[in-house]
Amino acid sequence: MFNFFKKRRTKQTAPPKVEGILCIPGSWKERNDILHAIVEATEGEYIFAGMVLMNTKTGAAVKMLIEPRDETLPEKFRHLGMRSQVSEESLKQIDAYEQAVYLIHDTGSFDSAKILALAGRAILKAGGYGINVDTCNKIFEKDHWMDLTADASLYNLYEMFVHDAIQDEQGNLFSCGMQHLGLKDTIIYGLPAKTAHSTLKIWGSYQVIEQPVLKIGETFSIAPDAPRFRILKEKNPVYQQDELFYNPFGMWKLKLINPS
Repeated sequence: MFNFFKKRRTKQTAPPKVEGILCIPGSWKERNDILHAIVEATEGEYIFAGMVLMNTKTGAAVKMLIEPRDETLPEKFRHLGMRSQVSEESLKQIDAYEQAVYLIHDTGSFDSAKILALAGRAILKAGGYGINVDTCNKIFEKDHWMDLTADASLYNLYEMFVHDAIQDEQGNLFSCGMQHLGLKDTIIYGLPAKTAHSTLKIWGSYQVIEQPVLKIGETFSIAPDAPRFRILKEKNPVYQQDELFYNPFGMWKLKLINPS
């Protein structure tokens, strides 16, 4: 048993801990099938030993669990896949899956998110049918994830790990998943869904690509003739600390500035 002792307080604070989880159903009937398929499909670049999937070239490792078939999983993929237009062919593959691989990794930065994304690519090459980013509920067909990880650019990491079109009970749109990249999520009040979605997408990708220093009270607009917003802190984030989708970095609120 480990003993933990209180440390003296310092001005430095540890960054929030964020966990990213990928769920990948596949064709493997036995555990050994997965082990051999990973080595063969990646030409030895990835190996699985114990509970760790490791990149032998970089040394990067993620936790890997293998779970037997769960009858509720295909329905989850089918339901969530409607949002991302997953093909019927892919869904039929997932309907017949044998086992699922779960990849788990501490994220919270671009580099750590990329490690998880590329590990997911390795499992897809080894017989995975598709991916659900469990920590933001975003579904991907195999080919789509493979395309996004071909270069794993900052924008592609945003596409993989951020769901930017979730609607609350009042019809307001918000994002989920920016914690994977070490950033705040955002909610927009009082806009039609289509306008809110386009704004959230541009706002989110702007933060990822440009990495600006944002200050409360500044304004933002996606175009000169588009609605302008005041950047504020959301005091009541959608997800709380004990929930899977919780973002420890916090949440922005874009408040529409009424025209004068």
